Amino acid sequence: MNASDLAFWLREEHVELAQSVAKLHEKTATLPRINEQRWLDELRKEFDHFRDHMNNHQALEERDGYMVQVVEQQPALSHEVMRMAHEHFEISKLMDGIRDHLEDLTPHDRLMIRDCCQRIHSLLQYIEYHEKNEDLLVTSLFGRDLGTAD
Repeated sequence: MNASDLAFWLREEHVELAQSVAKLHEKTATLPRINEQRWLDELRKEFDHFRDHMNNHQALEERDGYMVQVVEQQPALSHEVMRMAHEHFEISKLMDGIRDHLEDLTPHDRLMIRDCCQRIHSLLQYIEYHEKNEDLLVTSLFGRDLGTAD
């Protein structure tokens, strides 16, 4: 896959992830008082959809090495890049834990459902923070290389 194809797929994954994140926020904003099983089934399905796309997104970012160009241009950033690469591992582990938790829930588990919704919200915040850091790192480094103002 060339750089252009990779950029296209990353953009597509970003769009798909953004839509899934919005659905997860909407789904977990309030707990239902009726049709709880249907709600749980829909939440599981949407979370699995999100998880699949997030795993795809991370795999695309890591293809041919995570942020290799950043480290090549600025070796002093290698520690930061390694930290961010490790966050991919942590995000995957968090998603796996939430998925396992979701599988065990029943409509009677009101407190655990609330806890799981809170975990989903926290995960989405971690990912948003991670993505902003990635964008900032790449934009600031390569923006400077292109001669833009600091």
